[in-house]
Amino acid sequence: VSLPRESRRKRSCGVAFVVLGSREDARRAIQRLQGSALLGYPIIVEPVDGDVSPFYQSDGAATDAVHPQDAAGEAQPGGSRRISWKVDDELWDVAMFDKNESVEEFKSRMEAKKAGDSAPDGGGGVPKAHARFQAAASAERADERKLVREALSPGRKHEPR
Repeated sequence: VSLPRESRRKRSCGVAFVVLGSREDARRAIQRLQGSALLGYPIIVEPVDGDVSPFYQSDGAATDAVHPQDAAGEAQPGGSRRISWKVDDELWDVAMFDKNESVEEFKSRMEAKKAGDSAPDGGGGVPKAHARFQAAASAERADERKLVREALSPGRKHEPR
């Protein structure tokens, strides 16, 4: 799965979210990955709720993990720093997907949504999609009325379709 990229510079956002089965799995992931490096950049791992206390010993020492470092490179005992964003960084839409939906289905759905959002009518993707739905529903109702009229017309021989 590719990481989201900024729309202007196409840089990787560098943030990934993982759902693990239990707090114990999360503790093991933090112990294993915290402080390690990927392509020369440190990996910072923390639970979504920011509560890292269960993952550190009571004396503040990390349980087999390296403490996250602050901007000056100093270790922060007993806790984690929150990720801070630069002022020019973009905010991202949050997209939810069904657990039964494949990554490919999700990707194509998001691309279709994005194509609708960039429509030249300026109305955005949702109103345009709604208008298409309304037009299709209206055409379907008209076809149904036509078929009913034909079926109920006197003297017309019914032919199965």
